[in-house]
Amino acid sequence: MVLAIGAALAGAVCCAVAAALQHREAVSIRAAEAVGWRLLSALSRRPYWLAGVATLLVATGLHSLALLNGPLSLVQPLGVTTVVFAVPVAAMVRRYRVRVWELLAAATVVTGLCGLLAIVPSQPASAGGAGSPPTAWMLATATVLVVGVLTALASRRRVLLQGLLLATGAGIAMGVAAVLLQMVLLNAQRGGLLEVLSIASGAVVLLAVAGVWLNQRAYRAGNVAVVLAVVTVSDPAASTITAIVLGERLPTGVLSWLLLAISAATIVGGITWLARSPAHAAGVPV
Repeated sequence: MVLAIGAALAGAVCCAVAAALQHREAVSIRAAEAVGWRLLSALSRRPYWLAGVATLLVATGLHSLALLNGPLSLVQPLGVTTVVFAVPVAAMVRRYRVRVWELLAAATVVTGLCGLLAIVPSQPASAGGAGSPPTAWMLATATVLVVGVLTALASRRRVLLQGLLLATGAGIAMGVAAVLLQMVLLNAQRGGLLEVLSIASGAVVLLAVAGVWLNQRAYRAGNVAVVLAVVTVSDPAASTITAIVLGERLPTGVLSWLLLAISAATIVGGITWLARSPAHAAGVPV
């Protein structure tokens, strides 16, 4: 369990660094190059963005290690700390001095996170977590439909709302990709069905690429801090909801659910507060 927590936190640090590098390049792409999938093509020729991708791959490896050693409902909420780590990372890059209120906002997120970790399951997902072909197809199809609707709506809305919609779509895609990744890992460990492995693996790649693409578009359309906060919250939220499909045990009892609600509200409040940090000035390359 200690290994899972350590790997998840290290992955969050890597995600914060990757966000800083990717934002630096995403906001500097010319409008003519940022149309549709051409955005990824243009970004792929920029060294800093590629460095961000490499850092994100390291984060993915650490996340996989965490998933192998802990339950999804423990690993995913730790991703919320990405926003906390993003402030000092952005501050170092921009030579910005972190203020007291930003430290208090970070402490608020950590407080909510501690409350959440106090009630999540303390063992890995049950045997049912390996999933089945219909389960893999259902998760992949439902996610593609939801993300597709959000992307379509984003193309018809104003800039601020567009960024929020794209960030939500990115978070959902990444969150469900994490669920499917755990399905792949569990099947590989147990010698599971080849069909499940192939379906889930393909869906992980598709959703990961879609998540990265939507994330870059969101960086261009909205305040980077708000985008990062929305992605950070919607990612574990999507994973937690779909974890039921994997058969993972959830908290029971009125007090547990009350603490869960309070902790979640504290995390969201802290992230909203933290998102106002000048270290994430919108439209200014990191």
